[in-house]
Amino acid sequence: FPSHDRPMELANWVAVAKLGKWNQIPGWTETISVGDDNTLWSANGQRLMWFAERVSSSDPGWRSIPGRALQIDGKSRNLAIHVGVENKGTGYALFEWRNGGWENNPGAGTWASIGSDGVIYTSTNNGDLYMDEKTGRGWQLVGRNVAQVAVGNKNNVWIVDRQQRIFRKFGGGWTPVPGQLTRVAVSGDGSNVVVS
Repeated sequence: FPSHDRPMELANWVAVAKLGKWNQIPGWTETISVGDDNTLWSANGQRLMWFAERVSSSDPGWRSIPGRALQIDGKSRNLAIHVGVENKGTGYALFEWRNGGWENNPGAGTWASIGSDGVIYTSTNNGDLYMDEKTGRGWQLVGRNVAQVAVGNKNNVWIVDRQQRIFRKFGGGWTPVPGQLTRVAVSGDGSNVVVS
């Protein structure tokens, strides 16, 4: 990653929970995710992307990474996806972090999430939900009316629909979860972080 001396600039402050207590860390963000290896991936209000390798420090060591993003989701220092800024009609271009750089993904979406096993889900601007299990079958339509998706792995997928209802993938279908949210996040190990 290229490093920059300037601080991370954006819109909402960043906090991490450790042992049930929230602590503010330096930086501002629009979207953020925490990898299973305690890495942080962030996209700010200026569409710039940032990466940090430790979340337990009061100074996580933010480093800028190339590209521009509306949203980003990372599961480890080697596994991430972001929604770029190029409009593709049903959403924006998707990019996967591979071999230390971003590679174009043939999908499009307004929100994307990658599982620790490499499975990718994306929701489009019309609410369709697509999945790519990386088995060679490509993108498959698996849901509708979706605003946001969070993937831990292929067996741990959560969505928030356009009415802010929560659903979890169970078997071949979606099971309602009590409550309402605007966003949900899930890690590869199955622990969940929610934002109401």
